Amino acid sequence: MAGDLRRLVVALAVCGAATAAEIVGGALTRSLALTADGLHSLVHVGALLLAIWGATSMAARAPVGAGRAAAINALVIIVLSGMLAVESLSRLSAPQPVAYGPAIALTAFGLLANILTITALGRGCAEDLNHRAVRVHMIGDAAIAVVALIGLGAGAVFGWRWADAASGLVGAALLSALGARLMAQTLRTYPPAASHRA
Repeated sequence: MAGDLRRLVVALAVCGAATAAEIVGGALTRSLALTADGLHSLVHVGALLLAIWGATSMAARAPVGAGRAAAINALVIIVLSGMLAVESLSRLSAPQPVAYGPAIALTAFGLLANILTITALGRGCAEDLNHRAVRVHMIGDAAIAVVALIGLGAGAVFGWRWADAASGLVGAALLSALGARLMAQTLRTYPPAASHRA
């Protein structure tokens, strides 16, 4: 458990540094896209903080705290997928011009930060749902970044404005499936009634 906690702290440092760089960079360059990407990364910082809370709870033999942390992480993933789906549907009905060069560069930067964070996390303990929740956050975000790069590439090469929004919908569906699966695993491992008795 101590090893998992150390990995979570290292991952928090990597993700936190990347998030700070994006937010500061967005303010200095007055780039709303970069600022938005940095604010989105704050969600992952929150997920890592929740996972650290959960790991600390498990180390203190407090499964109620660990169960709540895992459930909150899963719920955040599901809510994010819903928000992404709504925005993507809105963009599909009214495609907007995209600055493809900066968007592709920023998406690639975010993907690199996700890969570094996933590497820092390692596999962790198979039974630690909080560790798994953070990995779901990061792997899901990395997968969405890949889908986004495909959509942005199609828009840049073929002029398909709708491709960006379509890739967002695919990402939302993927994120929703990952969140639902994690929530189901959390409820099986930490049943509400058992957690309440604990």
